[in-house]
Amino acid sequence: MKKNKLLPLSLAVLVSVSGLNLAQADETADPQKRIWYQYGEGLHVKTTNNEIDATLRLYNKFKVNVVDQEIDYWSTGTGTHFQLPQSRAVLASDFLDGLFSFYGALDLIGVADRDSYGHKAFVPDEVSLSLNINQNFSIIAGQWYIPFAKESYSYSEFLYNMEYGSIAGNYFGYLPEVGLGVDVNFDKTNFVAGVFTGKNISDRQTDYKTDITLAALVSNSLLGEYNRETSSDVTWTKSPAVGVGVSGLYSRLKDKHGAEMKIDELKVSADLGYKYCGTSTELELFYDNVSFRKIFDDLDYSTFGLTTKAGYFFIPKHLEGVIRFSWLNFDNKDEKNALEPALGVNYYVFGQNLRVGSMLSYINTSYHQEKRTKDLLWLTSVVALF
Repeated sequence: MKKNKLLPLSLAVLVSVSGLNLAQADETADPQKRIWYQYGEGLHVKTTNNEIDATLRLYNKFKVNVVDQEIDYWSTGTGTHFQLPQSRAVLASDFLDGLFSFYGALDLIGVADRDSYGHKAFVPDEVSLSLNINQNFSIIAGQWYIPFAKESYSYSEFLYNMEYGSIAGNYFGYLPEVGLGVDVNFDKTNFVAGVFTGKNISDRQTDYKTDITLAALVSNSLLGEYNRETSSDVTWTKSPAVGVGVSGLYSRLKDKHGAEMKIDELKVSADLGYKYCGTSTELELFYDNVSFRKIFDDLDYSTFGLTTKAGYFFIPKHLEGVIRFSWLNFDNKDEKNALEPALGVNYYVFGQNLRVGSMLSYINTSYHQEKRTKDLLWLTSVVALF
C-alpha cells in the first residue's frame, strides 16, 4: 500500500477546489536544511539524525455542478450546486529508523467525493500504523481504505483526471474501515490484503452492519514502470508502461434496522492500464454477487460491469482530453442496467499541483416496469496542492 510504505514523517493538509491543481514541487530545495518549503510538496521539518522527517501539505477542492434530471420521461428537474471546498490534513510519519510508519488523514471541510453517508467535517478519514519488517513487507493496523478495485483504492481522489464515476462508484466504491492487513512488494508486484471489522471511527452511517470483510489486491507492472497512483500521464512516461491488477472481496453483513436478514457479498475486479508520452488508457471489470438470507426465503442478485477511460495530452503536460464509459448490468428485481458516458478536459497549470478541469457526464438507468432515470451532469472543478 503506497501511502503506508516507508514514508517520511509528513503532515499534509489537502485542499481541493473542483477543477484546479497546484504547481509541482521545487526540486531545488536543500535537503540539508532542517526546515524548508517545496511548492507542491509542502513544508518539511527534518531532524539531523533523520529519525523524523515531516511535511505539511495543503489540498483544496471546489466544485460547481449543473444537473438536468429526467425521471419517467415526464418529471424533470434542473439545478446548480456549489459545493463547499474539501480540505484534508494528512500526517504521514516514518520513525525509529523506518521501523514504524504512521498515516493519518483528517477531513477539515466539505464532503468527500465518494462519501454519501453523511460524512462530517473534522473527522479522520484514515488512521493507520505500519510495522515495516523490511523494505518489502509491512503489517498495517488501523482505519484504512479496503484494498479493492483500482479506482476505489486510489489513496487520493485529487489525482484523478476525471471525477469518480457515479454508477461504478456507488456499487464498487468503499470507505475506510478499521482492520489489520499486510503490504508486500517483490520486484514489480504489490500485494495488499486485510481483514476489516466494518467499524469506522468517522461514524459514517449505512443501512447495514458489517460483521467482517476480507479483501486482497494484487498489482503488477507487466511492462516498464506503470504508475497506478495517477490516472493521467501528466508525468510523461518516456517508455511504454503496462500495469494489471486483480482484487477480491468478501463481506458478511446484517440489517441495522432489526430485520431478520443476513447478507453475504462477493466481489471481484480486474484492471488493465497503459501509459506512454501523455497517452493513458484504463479498463476495469467488476462482478458482484449478493446473497440475502431471510427467515422464509433466500435471494441472490448479481451485477456485472465495466469502466474504461482514455486520456491524451493535446498540449504536452498541460492540456488533456479525457473520455470515459461505464456500464453495469443488474440481475435483481428493481434495476436492469445503467450506463454513464463522460467527456472531460483538464488544464494542468503546474502538473498535479494545480489543475483546472471540466467534464460532462450522462447517466441513464433503466428499471423494470418501464421506469427510467436520466441525469445530465456538467461539473467544473479546481484542485490545488501546496
